[in-house]
Amino acid sequence: MNSKFFNRSYFIQFTGAILLVCFLYNNIIALPNHTIGLQSKPISSTTTEQQSDLLSVDIKNVALKDMLKFIADNFGVEFVDSEKLPEVLLSVKVADTAWQEILAAVLQAHSISYQLVDKKCYLYVNKDLHPSKISSLTLTKGQGFGDPDFKSDPISIDVKNVALDEVLRFLSDNYGFNFVLNQTLKDKTVTIKVDDMSWDKMLHSVLKEQNLSYNRIGKVVYIFPA
Repeated sequence: MNSKFFNRSYFIQFTGAILLVCFLYNNIIALPNHTIGLQSKPISSTTTEQQSDLLSVDIKNVALKDMLKFIADNFGVEFVDSEKLPEVLLSVKVADTAWQEILAAVLQAHSISYQLVDKKCYLYVNKDLHPSKISSLTLTKGQGFGDPDFKSDPISIDVKNVALDEVLRFLSDNYGFNFVLNQTLKDKTVTIKVDDMSWDKMLHSVLKEQNLSYNRIGKVVYIFPA
């Protein structure tokens, strides 16, 4: 009787051990396969191409030629006659925007005409050309700052003799406002006191009071002396 009990107990333990080993083996094999499947999820070529054109820029007092070199190195653009460009220091804050729009806004904010043909960008400096005259801007309703139908959030500000660049950066950080500032305005200061006013109306008022103009290319607004 003891022998039968022993054999039965041994058989149950042996069977349980085999089932446990099979369970562990199946789960260990399944886990890596599942992980690899997630990591190797295919991305469409369209998505990859669109992402590769996007650029985020947050610079202050950076030379124009350095930014052009960055675009040339990363997007395969050849700039023609870049040696003739003036010594310009840039103030730019833009997030997730096509590099072509950023480039166009930077050049036009400093009265530099350009022509982009394939991967060659021809540059033409004309000191007598006003920035507003060379814009290829086409506004779309609701697209952003400057549109008649654009509605922004209310804002309250009370500042005195603060750099215009800092005000624009505040709007960029909090409301997704993308801007390029003309070099001559890098030391411009403003005094603002508004209570519960939409930020686009506040900015319109500040620009008008400071005798400044703006244009927009896509998502990027460039500001220059009126």
